[in-house]
Amino acid sequence: MKKISKTILALIGLSIINHSYAYDLTKKFGLGAGVSYPIPVWGNNFNTTADPEWGASVHGRYHFDPSIGLDLSISEAGFKKTAQKFENLNLLGLWRMAGANDLSPVFGLGAGLTRIKNYAPKSLKLAFLARAGAEYGISPALSFGALLDYQYVSKMMGKMPTNPAHVLAPQLALTWYFGGGEKAEAAPTQEKVTDVVSTARSATAREAAKPDVIVEFDFEKAVILPKYFDRIKSVANRMIKSNNLTGYIEGHADSTGPASFNDKLSLMRAEAVKRKLIEYGVDQKRLRAEGFGEDRPVASNTTSEGRQRNRRAAAYISVMTRLSDAM
Repeated sequence: MKKISKTILALIGLSIINHSYAYDLTKKFGLGAGVSYPIPVWGNNFNTTADPEWGASVHGRYHFDPSIGLDLSISEAGFKKTAQKFENLNLLGLWRMAGANDLSPVFGLGAGLTRIKNYAPKSLKLAFLARAGAEYGISPALSFGALLDYQYVSKMMGKMPTNPAHVLAPQLALTWYFGGGEKAEAAPTQEKVTDVVSTARSATAREAAKPDVIVEFDFEKAVILPKYFDRIKSVANRMIKSNNLTGYIEGHADSTGPASFNDKLSLMRAEAVKRKLIEYGVDQKRLRAEGFGEDRPVASNTTSEGRQRNRRAAAYISVMTRLSDAM
């Protein structure tokens, strides 16, 4: 336990000095583990006689978008003054209140099955759970969470001669994320639309054209601010009304920080606008997103105003071109 505590404290210190990350978990899977301190609070004789000792868990996650996900966990909790242990299999719906921000409040609700070891009668009990806390993205692939779980072991299933049990479990957890992004599409045939806008509008033409919408982002973020929603929706409505239009979204960054990070961040910004267009009803096959890092500034990076203008995603809408037309 002492080694685990030292490791967690070291990670907290690292998170404080580390840079902020754009932290979009859309379509990512996570695997993690946690340690907890289960505290029986009220309900039956067990709660008044048992003292907290230890708890441990492993979990898997999947995020549907930056805010909503599912958490499946297996945990065990031990208590002093009793040989009884709680073994839990739980499924929770998770809500990241701040979406793709690296630091976000987290809330969850769910249910599970609880088996009380060394307890008679032996049977699974139906449990309900609630979670509140915060998670911080130490890196794009690693998250640290400080959470508080409430567990209610009910009498609705299985034999339980005593009253329901209530347990609070403060915990620290680490989650490693992988996957995410969209699968590459198969190469188009003569009958299908070509690469969505690379043939429809060349880079030279785009440089000369005015973007249909420009979205600026906060420093080191890829979260679209609400003030841009109506503008993006207007572009989506145009595309929905005209099936021969395709969209190309360019993501950009200012020159602050490593170029490799800016390359990833600019693509995340372009993908964020693409997802918003899809959310408003545009077929994803008609959209393409690409990141250019810090290579294409529209203003000087020596001033704060210029850097703000460079933290952007620009969407261009153009007429569709087919392979047969390009040959």
